[in-house]
Amino acid sequence: MNEKLLIDECLLNLKAAQRKLFDSYYDFVFKKVYSYLSNAHDTEDIVLQVFNKIFQNLPAFEWRGEGSLKSGYQR
Repeated sequence: MNEKLLIDECLLNLKAAQRKLFDSYYDFVFKKVYSYLSNAHDTEDIVLQVFNKIFQNLPAFEWRGEGSLKSGYQR
């Protein structure tokens, strides 16, 4: 599934799409947060907060092509 379709389905509050987005990006977000905290328990708490923010702010997301969800975070 491409990112644009996934985002569109998430915006329609389709739970399966929201779960797919979470599952698809969980490892990426976890690794980024863990690189700062070095504590798995604290990292898990922050990752869940990150995904809450993602879903809350998804309507304001500006699509810029495939890879938009990760752009700016590839360090």
